[in-house]
Amino acid sequence: MPAYLVKYDPALLKRRTEAGVSHEKQRTQKFIIFFLYVFFIALAILSPLDFRFGWSRVPWLQPK
Repeated sequence: MPAYLVKYDPALLKRRTEAGVSHEKQRTQKFIIFFLYVFFIALAILSPLDFRFGWSRVPWLQPK
């Protein structure tokens, strides 16, 4: 897909690659993107820690 955009629509590719808090114009959009960044970083950090320390009690699936 990116190779197609490089050849046929480089302007669209440029718009799609410019993402993030610094490229947004509205304050609410900046807040939402910042919150999503923090959420995904926390998810990547807390998931392995949860597995390691067993914070969540998840029962094993029983075959039917």
